[in-house]
Amino acid sequence: MNWDAIGAIGEILGAIGVIATLGYLSMQIRQNTTAVKASAYQSITEHLAEINRAVVEDPEMSDLSHKGATDLNSLSARDQARFGAFVVARLRHYENIYYHHQKNLIESEVWDAHENVLRGMMKNPGVRLAWSNAKAGFPKSFSQAVDKIAEGSE
Repeated sequence: MNWDAIGAIGEILGAIGVIATLGYLSMQIRQNTTAVKASAYQSITEHLAEINRAVVEDPEMSDLSHKGATDLNSLSARDQARFGAFVVARLRHYENIYYHHQKNLIESEVWDAHENVLRGMMKNPGVRLAWSNAKAGFPKSFSQAVDKIAEGSE
């Protein structure tokens, strides 16, 4: 065997090594993408549970969320501010889901389910009023999406 043949074999083995490395990297990227999506979903679920826990565990917060949603003007100025902060926290949750959906980090069916909940939330006059007061602090694309959802909930 001459040096040219040995060189050709070396080049073939190198090419096989590159192809194997690319295949391995492709597999690792897919696994990493799956892990990132799972982490995003876990974070979203935990955040929503935290918000809901505040309402479930605190009867005063439960009353505030109900009264604020149905008749915001019946609340004191202090409670209106508290309700507004609560609504903003909920909307930040939906903004997070919307962002993850836009970046393809969560599936469309997850966004669709949360969009349905947001649509129900936007049926409440107090929530719509709180949204109109807060929406300037949200990204334009999300504000437009919520406005469209709110229009469909009337």
